[in-house]
Amino acid sequence: AILVGVTLIPATLWLLSNHHRFHRRYLSQLSSQRDSAVSNVVSWTRGQVLRDVRFYVMAPGILSSPMIVTAFFFHHLNVAEAKGWSGEWITGAYIFYALAGIITVLFAGPLIDRFRAERVIQVMLIPLMGACLMLATADRAFWVIPYMIMMGLHTGLIHTSASALWAELYGPQHLGAIKSLYLALMVFASAVGPVVMGMLMDAGLSIYRVCSVFGGFIAVGAVLIVLALRMRPTPPDIVSP
Repeated sequence: AILVGVTLIPATLWLLSNHHRFHRRYLSQLSSQRDSAVSNVVSWTRGQVLRDVRFYVMAPGILSSPMIVTAFFFHHLNVAEAKGWSGEWITGAYIFYALAGIITVLFAGPLIDRFRAERVIQVMLIPLMGACLMLATADRAFWVIPYMIMMGLHTGLIHTSASALWAELYGPQHLGAIKSLYLALMVFASAVGPVVMGMLMDAGLSIYRVCSVFGGFIAVGAVLIVLALRMRPTPPDIVSP
């Protein structure tokens, strides 16, 4: 710890010593690109994003990911009990989720570079739908493994495509403010998900019916994402910073 403090902290301060100069240069380059119309991507402010209809149309589909994934992971032991599976088995299968997520992230990046995030994000809910179907219908404990793999595929796709989508739709200059808005909504959805699933189970719904409700929500959200990306932006074409 002492060695890290002695070496890492001074090195970090030294590396950041000219950060303000590099950041000013970066902002100047962005401004030059905007003024010369070199780039067709206009940078929107967070306030303008909040007035964009597309953002609200996409929200149910994109936020269904943190809501449902968190709900499933929070209630995995309840799912295992209802299915007659071992709790150690379903939690031990998290390794398949992690591996699938890591591999998907590595492959999703080049896919986004080639086909754009707008296309990739339109299919990112398909693995989550498959995971819901498996959890609803599977009785044998073996199906936990493909279920975890599908969840990992979805997680890898949503994390890479959503991050790139905001830059494609709203430009790079105010990306930090826009992503902070998305992350705040994502945290809220993650908090709501376990509560919703718990209420559904307390109301007497079986795992099959809970997954059916979630699956219907995912299907509607997927359609809304496709529709939103085909809508024209509502603010004016030229947006001031």
